[in-house]
Amino acid sequence: MKIAIKKATKKNKPEVLKLHRMHSNYWGELERGWYDSDSEQSKRYTTRKVREFFKDNRRQVFIAKNGSEAIGYALVMEKPGGANNIYEKIGFLGELFVKKEWRSKKIGKKLLGESIRWCRQRKLPVMTTDTSLRNKRAIKVYERAGLDQFHVTFRKKL
Repeated sequence: MKIAIKKATKKNKPEVLKLHRMHSNYWGELERGWYDSDSEQSKRYTTRKVREFFKDNRRQVFIAKNGSEAIGYALVMEKPGGANNIYEKIGFLGELFVKKEWRSKKIGKKLLGESIRWCRQRKLPVMTTDTSLRNKRAIKVYERAGLDQFHVTFRKKL
């Protein structure tokens, strides 16, 4: 097993789209009742979102491959710091996904490491991400990499 992590290019768009749809399905399972990953609206959104991944140099997609098989990806981006953030710009890990059969093999850790390295190279002072409290696996990966929890969002379906 020789896993390669590399910067994705527009040529990798179909592979990233396929992985992103798997990611959406994973969220659909994780967030039952909140998110319908099978809806046409969700599929259109996914296609549009992946197109945006490759739009400009303030975003970078990393793709994990085992030979020619795409097995995971990460999307990291540069964002404005926001109203209650002391930084002008920050890094934000918007997506991190590894196919089910490839989990627990340190691939998420490697994708996260490349994302952190990308933020450091851009001299961004901090990188943030978010995930569901139900996503215990992701929380463990983030905490082991030195990220700490600092914010909780609450919601109510109306």
